[in-house]
Amino acid sequence: MQKNSEAVGQLLEEAGKNCGITIPKLILFVGATDAEAFSRYGIQACGFCGVDRNPRLYYHTRYDTWDNISEECLELSLDVCLEASRLYDKNNGINKYEQG
Repeated sequence: MQKNSEAVGQLLEEAGKNCGITIPKLILFVGATDAEAFSRYGIQACGFCGVDRNPRLYYHTRYDTWDNISEECLELSLDVCLEASRLYDKNNGINKYEQG
């Protein structure tokens, strides 16, 4: 298991709040996110997932096709990422979040 960046997680949490959603800090129950690979090489990263904690039978199988993706979830994810980018730029990085 690779530890990811708490600061990036706090940045995403604030971005979510600004977009009207609560992004809880959770432990990944199975597998890994792409963030682990970045963190392993010293790039500050954090997983950002919109996955049901009780996944559907098609999840991560050959039946997990594009028509199972929620357009609303994709739009909200994009909004959060754009807001995180805005906060990152406004705060000159993530130092604000590293300080607590």
